[in-house]
Amino acid sequence: MVAARGALMQALPSGGAMVAVAATEDDVIARLVDGVSIAAVNGPQAVVISGDEDAVLAVAAGFDKTRRLRVSHAFHSARMEPMLREFAAVLQDIDFEMPSLGWISNVTGEPVGVEVMDPQYWVRQVRQ
Repeated sequence: MVAARGALMQALPSGGAMVAVAATEDDVIARLVDGVSIAAVNGPQAVVISGDEDAVLAVAAGFDKTRRLRVSHAFHSARMEPMLREFAAVLQDIDFEMPSLGWISNVTGEPVGVEVMDPQYWVRQVRQ
């Protein structure tokens, strides 16, 4: 799964941007525009936005503390959508099991449960 995901992502056209923003998720959501998504919420005042470069940089300009991330692609944004169908097809051939160690989902922010045995969880993880 990891190898297929990486290969499919790298096959996408490069470009886009990701920017770390020192702001709350609610503050960032209020300023999102088409072409920009929240890629990560890393803490109460630590959000990463991702998407089309011009739009991401314009949104980031509205915040005091930002840092552009060095990335090859705008991960966890709409720019990942062209690979989702093929990734979902790859996942159909994988037998999922419940993890033996607990971990926190970077999709939901909650401890994982049976949802990680559903291939669609992993498709959402690429996009969200």
